[in-house]
Amino acid sequence: MLLKQTYLLLMLRGKSEANHSELIRQLLNNTGYMSLLVDDLFELSKL
Repeated sequence: MLLKQTYLLLMLRGKSEANHSELIRQLLNNTGYMSLLVDDLFELSKL
């Protein structure tokens, strides 16, 4: 898991002072999506 995703998960679980759960959820979803894209690009580069 990416470091940014881990930090966002901690924020979502209330381990951070910020309380913006909807924004955090969106950021977490987007980082997950970006991670999948990078993995796909890596696989394509192998071809």
